[in-house]
Amino acid sequence: MGHSSVSDLTPGHTEIERKYIAPALKVLDDLEIMLVDRFRARDLGCRDQVDIYYDTAEYDLCQRGASLRIRQRDGVHVVTIKTPTASRTSDGSMKRLEHEIVVPDTDLRHCRKLLMRLLPELEQSFAALQIALTVKNTRNTFLVTHGDAVLEVSLDSISYHLGELSGEEFEVELELRSDPSTIAGLSEFGRTVEAEFPGLRLSHQSKYLRGLNMLGLRPY
Repeated sequence: MGHSSVSDLTPGHTEIERKYIAPALKVLDDLEIMLVDRFRARDLGCRDQVDIYYDTAEYDLCQRGASLRIRQRDGVHVVTIKTPTASRTSDGSMKRLEHEIVVPDTDLRHCRKLLMRLLPELEQSFAALQIALTVKNTRNTFLVTHGDAVLEVSLDSISYHLGELSGEEFEVELELRSDPSTIAGLSEFGRTVEAEFPGLRLSHQSKYLRGLNMLGLRPY
């Protein structure tokens, strides 16, 4: 895929996932062993990525439950825009609409057309968008089949940055990669992980919102 122009990566899909905050890195290490030994997970590798989140000074995107980021990984820049869905899951999983495009660099003008289509109310605020948070992440990813569900399990070592402010945490992310009708498999696998690692805390917040809160930047 060429990177000299803007190109669609996904036309838009519903992201369904469960996020857990882990108390220590050792929990991620122990969970990795369980994934491989007990669930015969396929190791998709370890990658470093940097996410730059943009918002207005008033956090207009965050207050709408939306986010705009540019992810830099392996020399590729991917814009991701996430917006709330009209419905919620009943099992505590997060559900959001996700749109992605590949862009040549971090110039936000590449994604203006998409952003205005998804959030037209921000037309007057586009020029005010600025870097709101940088998230650095070392991610170990595994693919797990559980019943009818196919799950992508990410073990994340995260650090949040804005100016002189910084913080870190560890996260386990379970994302449904199969049809939404298989969400029961996601729920069941989540309960299995929770039982094995009682120190995990289910989170209903995105990395963006958690990072802002951790650094004391209360968006609302």
